[in-house]
Amino acid sequence: NNLVGGNATALNGINVQNVNAGNISGNTVTGHSRSAPWAGAGIAVWNVNGINLDNNIVNGNFYGIGLQDNTHDIWVVSNQMTDNIKRAITLDASNDNHITSNTINGPAAGGDDVVIGLANGSTGNIIGGSTPADGNTITMASTGTWANPGLLYAIYIQGDVGTGSNIIQYNTISGGKTAIQVDGGNSGTTQILNNTINNTPLGPEYPGF
Repeated sequence: NNLVGGNATALNGINVQNVNAGNISGNTVTGHSRSAPWAGAGIAVWNVNGINLDNNIVNGNFYGIGLQDNTHDIWVVSNQMTDNIKRAITLDASNDNHITSNTINGPAAGGDDVVIGLANGSTGNIIGGSTPADGNTITMASTGTWANPGLLYAIYIQGDVGTGSNIIQYNTISGGKTAIQVDGGNSGTTQILNNTINNTPLGPEYPGF
């Protein structure tokens, strides 16, 4: 239940490293918009096992929530996230995490790259849940985006996930350029099941789907 306000100078709002239990709950973390030399995050978790991140409001940060460096068995649940500049949720070398029941809205101008991104060998993660009620609700900009530099991928499995296997199911995705992007180079199994995709046309050169 903390209120953490940042700016373009401050790095991370809440930073947790090398712990094995706990909760990050009910916080409002905004405005950590620093992009260089290290990008700021609303909530950053490094080498952490078995904590919950739930019911936080994470708005207007360069990265919203970051799970990194052998972070595993984390539940990221029922967070409200709006206008995070580059990515809302990042999993980097992080395994067996659950990203579920979050409501995420990208910047209205459509300059963001990714809402939920997996990278660097991340495996065993569930993006969504076992029922429609458990899925994430993702809304991205849908007009004027081809002139904007953002990738506008709602869920992105990068090529460096490699042998990692992950599940993407029961999410509701609206807008953006691509709802679910899986790059080449992945030799693991990515299961994409029971998602609802409501992309709107972006223009005659890209009819959407």
